[in-house]
This record gives sequence, C-alpha cells and structure tokens, in this order.
Amino acid sequence: MNSRASDNTIRRMALVSALVSALTADGALSAQAAGCDIANKIDPASLVTPAIVGSGPSGEKSSTVDTVKLTDEQSAKAKAAKFKVGVVMQTMDIDWSKLVVAGITDTLKKYDAELVGVTNPSFQADKQIAQIGDMIQLKPQAIISIPVDNTATAAAYKSISDAGIKLILMHQVPQGLQYPKDYQR
Repeated sequence: MNSRASDNTIRRMALVSALVSALTADGALSAQAAGCDIANKIDPASLVTPAIVGSGPSGEKSSTVDTVKLTDEQSAKAKAAKFKVGVVMQTMDIDWSKLVVAGITDTLKKYDAELVGVTNPSFQADKQIAQIGDMIQLKPQAIISIPVDNTATAAAYKSISDAGIKLILMHQVPQGLQYPKDYQR
C-alpha cells in the first residue's frame, strides 16, 4: 500500500472513529467530545442511498444483484458444466471476507460448482502473487478475486487470463488489465 493510500485510510479511520464516538450511548455528550454538533443520534439506515451511486473504472453502469439472475435454462446449463472456481481474497483475517466467501460458497453449491480453494495473503502482495500462481495450478475455469495492490499484483492477475482462466474481480482492476480480454464483469 503506498503512503498516499495509507494516509487516506488513516483519515477515514479517524473519521469513522469520531462518528462512532459521536453516536455512542452518551449521545450529544459524546458528539461534543468528538468535536461534532449532533443533538440526536442518527439512524444509519436513513443514510443509505436508494440506488447504487457511481460507475465502474471504465465507465460501466452500476447495477444491482437483482439484475444478475439466471434463467432456469442457464441454471441447468451451469449445473451440468460442473464448474471449478477458485477464490483469491485480499485477506481472510476479517469477518467481512469470511462472509463474502460464505456467500460465494453457498452460491457455487446452488449450481453444483466446486470451490477448489480460497487464499489468504493477509494483505501482502507478495503472498497474493504466489497464491495466484498456486491457484492457476489447480486449473479452475474461473477465479474470483480482490487484489491486494493494483500495481504490484498486475502481472500475476494478467497470468490468470493468459492461462485461459476467467477472472472475476470483486472490486478494483489491476493496472493494465483490459475488459473483456483480461477480466470479466
């Protein structure tokens, strides 16, 4: 992680910390201690936008999970294919990652696909690069992933498509990868 990203992360964590302090059981008193002027607690649900905001890195239009439903025919075809899928995470050391992999696992089971492996590089680019190589050796038809570092891991991610494996990225796109040649949406 470069120092700019690290500084931004630290700023975001400080902001979240101030908000959490402001919204604790002490209410307005905690808000004053955090330097905020909040008289009442805010209902976090009221802050959720009604639709996805923004677009993808290449200007892709946002969509919801509801738009990605398979027809009965597509489901039957997926089940018959008996796909093998690998997951290359950025870490498995946090609950969020564990929940994401649980969701992927449940969905793959629904379509009789095999999960061939899940990696845990613990936010270390060099470990993720090695684990991508290991995952390629398992010969899945697809790899679902979150890059640790979009620059340092770019060549390793490029090697996935070079091996004839479909790459599905959950978040950012490593530097230099092009859709649809190197990754899928």
